[in-house]
Amino acid sequence: GSALGGGASGWCHTTVTHFNTIHARCHREASATERSLKTPKEEWEGATLRNSQTRTNGLWPFWGASVSADAYALCVEAFWAQAHAAGRADGTRPRLLAHNLRLLLLRFACEESFSRDSHGGGRESNLRLVPYMVQMAAFALDHPYGEPARRSHRRALTTYLEASE
Repeated sequence: GSALGGGASGWCHTTVTHFNTIHARCHREASATERSLKTPKEEWEGATLRNSQTRTNGLWPFWGASVSADAYALCVEAFWAQAHAAGRADGTRPRLLAHNLRLLLLRFACEESFSRDSHGGGRESNLRLVPYMVQMAAFALDHPYGEPARRSHRRALTTYLEASE
C-alpha cells in the first residue's frame, strides 16, 4: 500500500517537483502573454506545457542572496494563497510544511513514485526541494505570525530533553 493515500482523515496536499525554476516576474509575464493569445490558454494549460507535463503549477518561493526579506515574504504569501485556493489547509504554516516534508521523505523511504499523482519528477528533482521546504519553515517560525509556534516548539523540545536526562 501507499504511505500517502487518503486514510481516515481524508486527502491532503503534498508537494512533488520537476524542479523547473522560473522567476516570479517571468511567470506572471508568461501567463499574461498566454491569456492574450488569439486562442488564450488557461494558466494551468500553459504551465503544464512549460513544466515537463506536470499537472500542477505551484510556485515555491526561493530566498536567494539577492532577494529581500520583504520580497520573499510577498512570494510566501502568494504561495499560501495558492495552497488555500487549491483546498483546505488547516494548521499553522510550520506544521503544514513539516507534514509536507514528512510526506515527501516518506516517498523516498518507501520508494514510492513521485509522478503517480501529478507527473511530479523523480528522486533527484524532489530531493533538491528539501532545503527550500526547510527554508520556508524556518521563515514561518521567525515571521511575527510564527512566533507563538516557535515558542511552543521550543518548550516541547526543552521538556523532552529535560525528561531524557
